[in-house]
Amino acid sequence: MTPAELKAFRQEFDLTQVELARMLGVDVMTISRWERGERPWPDYLPMALNDLRRGYEWGLSNLNAELQDLREED
Repeated sequence: MTPAELKAFRQEFDLTQVELARMLGVDVMTISRWERGERPWPDYLPMALNDLRRGYEWGLSNLNAELQDLREED
């Protein structure tokens, strides 16, 4: 993963640096430094981002299923 890929991940999910920092339990300046390539990230970061991605996908999938159920009731 590159700093640009980290920033692209954050932007893909429309997250601010503050929001991503809170999700990962790090300071916002840490996110900023990772995105600028000024600080190496921990080995767990790619796995944590993958978990966040799966969580978003799971949430969207469940939301879509619930919306479909509501539409079928009408």
